Amino acid sequence: MTIPQKITKKHLMNAVSYLIKQGWDKKNDSRKFDVVYRDHRLPPKEVIRHAWAEALNTTAKNFSGGPEANNFLTKFGFEIRNKSESTKSELLDEIIDLLKSDLSNSEKERLVKCRLGQGQYREELIELWKECPITGISNKSLLMASHIKPWKTCESKIEKVDKYNGILLSPLFDKLFDSGFISFKDDGKILISKCLDKTTLMHIENYKNKKVSFRNKHLKYINFHREVVFAK
Repeated sequence: MTIPQKITKKHLMNAVSYLIKQGWDKKNDSRKFDVVYRDHRLPPKEVIRHAWAEALNTTAKNFSGGPEANNFLTKFGFEIRNKSESTKSELLDEIIDLLKSDLSNSEKERLVKCRLGQGQYREELIELWKECPITGISNKSLLMASHIKPWKTCESKIEKVDKYNGILLSPLFDKLFDSGFISFKDDGKILISKCLDKTTLMHIENYKNKKVSFRNKHLKYINFHREVVFAK
């Protein structure tokens, strides 16, 4: 079902306001992505569905969502975020929880820096990777230290601080990886999501055949990212 072009930003904003106030049937939750609006997470298909109903003055019909919905909402300036990614508010809550824990002050500091991709964790990733394995950029100030299996899904402190659960990427590929728009096969070949818009795809075209050299200790985390975070 093609999204009607009669839908405007006003229709979408009204749908967002309605969903924030009234909620939605949880069976209609999205699997991979959310619309993030002022720290509220909403299913893209539900936003489209209610905007559709208002624009065409009809009852809200079922809509499957997917890349069409995400791209349509992005066009109107809405933020689409992978479910495994933390919003700024969620990140702050995670840090506050760490600071309130019974850990020693030095351990709290270590974990907070690890969560933010800084400190010892970042240095370990720089030592391990040396450069962005996709672009070859080695300027440390331009590299982002990220978890492969997202922090919020790690099952233990060991996973959170494991350097093999980390990858060093240039900012564009760091965001694509965190958002689930790219992932990797076990042999390091890049996987590109069908949800990625054509314009962004064009800008990374030259890197689509790159292969990243993972060690065996990386693979359980890469498998998790590919199966859970990656938007197939």
